[in-house]
Amino acid sequence: MAKNTNPFESEAFERAYVKQKNAQLEHDLILAQTKLRYLMEHVGSNIVPLPPEASFLSEKDKHDIKQGIAKEYNKNIHKLVADEQKKTPHCTSNQIRLEITNGMVYYMFYYVMRLQSQIDPSLL
Repeated sequence: MAKNTNPFESEAFERAYVKQKNAQLEHDLILAQTKLRYLMEHVGSNIVPLPPEASFLSEKDKHDIKQGIAKEYNKNIHKLVADEQKKTPHCTSNQIRLEITNGMVYYMFYYVMRLQSQIDPSLL
């Protein structure tokens, strides 16, 4: 089995791979930040800093993402609140809604931070 004797070839390949992976992660990160922003705007939350909006999206794409987030949130929040109300009847539905909404925002924020941590800073 032949051994690669030119260390620069494998290093160049590794750099190219990491650069390509970083580009995809950065794209995913910006898209996730945009979705977090739209979720925060939809629910009126300001518990984490408002992230930037993706500049590469068309207005139609932005509108579709906003509509999708609003639809999913509005569809699920009532069921989530009702389920939680059964478990903790002493809490008001507004308090439960706020806690669930904050949890959604924190979860999305955590996802954004995890994506950000996966980007290799050595090639930035």
